[in-house]
Parts: sequence; C-alpha cells; structure tokens
Amino acid sequence: MAERLQLHLPQFDFAALLNENLSSEDFLHNLFQDQFNHKLMCTALQEYHRNDGGSPEVHNFEIIRITFTPAVLTGRFTCKFRVKYHFTCSDIRNEAGDTIVWDFKIDEAKQIIDMTGEEPLVRDGE
Repeated sequence: MAERLQLHLPQFDFAALLNENLSSEDFLHNLFQDQFNHKLMCTALQEYHRNDGGSPEVHNFEIIRITFTPAVLTGRFTCKFRVKYHFTCSDIRNEAGDTIVWDFKIDEAKQIIDMTGEEPLVRDGE
C-alpha cells in the first residue's frame, strides 16, 4: 500500500509560495527542515522496505525532480535515499539506494499538504 503523509503548512512559506516569492523547491526543502516533518518522511520511506528484513532504517533523503502547478496547488517530487539494514542474527550490515515518487496536493483551507507515495512493487509468487 502507498504511504501517505499530511503535514501542516508553514504559513509564511505558503504565502510566499502563492505570491511566487518562494520556489516550489525551496518550499519543500523548508518544509522538511522541520525535524518532525523530516522524521515523518524518513519513517514513511522506511515503511516501503519493512518486508525486506534486516531492520531497515532511513535517516536522510534528498528531494529531486520537483514539479508544481500553482493553479491547482498540486505537484510531484521524488525522494532519493539510502536504506540501511542490520541483520542481527548474522551481524551483517548492508545499504541500498532507492527512490520513491510522491504526489501532493495543498489544501489551502485546511492549511495542509497531503502527500501520497507511489504504490510499492509487488512480486508475483509464480
């Protein structure tokens, strides 16, 4: 299942975005400078790997390929990140890179940004 996040909009940054005084790139980077928002995104990214074994952890991410349509307050971005695994029984540590595409819609009335990550790949058992 796709991961979802709802974050409160920083009022000043949101107003600047609407007035075109702040780019969508800077808006999203500022949004995730907040430690709480950053942690929520890391946890959501980690959830995409929960069935991989090895206690996956995500501590940081980079936002790339940002698009934003101001007329309808929607957009898309990609999170690029590294997943760290620790297989405790064998004491093996491993890392892998990944990207997840997120669609977002800003609800101006509620002052939130609603984000939905891509659907995870499901491998067929056959």
